[in-house]
Amino acid sequence: MTAGQAFGSRSPFSDFLFRRIVLSGGMSEEHARQFIAVVEQDPALQQKIQSFDPATSTIDIAKLGAEHGLHFSPAEFSETLNAVLNARTGEITDEALGSVAGSREAFL
Repeated sequence: MTAGQAFGSRSPFSDFLFRRIVLSGGMSEEHARQFIAVVEQDPALQQKIQSFDPATSTIDIAKLGAEHGLHFSPAEFSETLNAVLNARTGEITDEALGSVAGSREAFL
């Protein structure tokens, strides 16, 4: 089955979506992590990102990542950035806290 058949059309965009959604297989989070590392080392990229409109910054960051060969969605970038920052500050995520709280309740 081709991407066009899977999405009911044969457009280049549907082929792109098929490759992006179906074939990416978790690489997008890794790409977001790689892009964060690239930005941390590149003051010019940092300035460019700081100039983005806050209302669309994650979309613009995803586009900028794609320009560097690193593909991720705006939501994937936000989630990955939060995870990276939480790991650096030692904060526990709500999900992890819930699992810890659930584990504690199991022993009570």
